[in-house]
This record gives sequence, structure tokens and C-alpha cells, in this order.
Amino acid sequence: MKVLRIGIASIDEFKGRTIAIVKGQRKVRAGEPKLWFSSAQSIGRLIDQNWPLLQEIRRKPPRSMTELAVRTGRSLSNLSRTLKALELRGLVSIEGGEGLSKRPVVAYDRIEVVTPPFADAA
Repeated sequence: MKVLRIGIASIDEFKGRTIAIVKGQRKVRAGEPKLWFSSAQSIGRLIDQNWPLLQEIRRKPPRSMTELAVRTGRSLSNLSRTLKALELRGLVSIEGGEGLSKRPVVAYDRIEVVTPPFADAA
């Protein structure tokens, strides 16, 4: 089972963590979140707004973005923008499909949210 771990940290906490890693003062441990948000609300908005789309991709993986656009009733341009945003956040990946087409893939079976003070306990 592949798990996406999402962390919640203030911008200052995240910035301090990143600087410490770059300076070699802190190592990234196995199981630490790969994706960070500044609030539970921002995670909630992202997931809530895109949950039906993510479920559709998981339920029946599309062969192309065009196929997914038809199945969801969304315009291809709108769907492409949404998928690009989800890809930048690590929630989907865009892979090569048949021919020149691209297809979205949800690569995770589960999403876990790690919140302070538990973020360092991963």
C-alpha cells in the first residue's frame, strides 16, 4: 500500500526545517511528509474540491485526459489545469498514455495527515 504523507506546519516552521536540511543540520527521516501545508483548512479545500475527480481516476483509471474529460463532463482545458495543480502537489502523476496522449494516475492508496506536535514523530 502506497501512502502519501502530508504535513502541517507554519511557514516559519517549514522554512526553518528546510534551511536546517539544506545546511546539513537535520536529515529527512523515512516516513516524513513529502507534502506540506500551512493549515488543515488548506488541505481540506484541496481534497474536498477534487475528491470526486481523484475517486474517478482511482475507480477507473482513464486511458487519456480526453477520456476523463468526457467521463466527468469537464472541459479539457479546465481538467488539465486542475490536474497540473494536483500534480504539483503530488496527488496525481501525469504519465504517457496511448500514442501521444497523457493520462492522470493517482499513485497512492491512502493519504495520511501528520499534524504538530506529531510531525517530528514520523
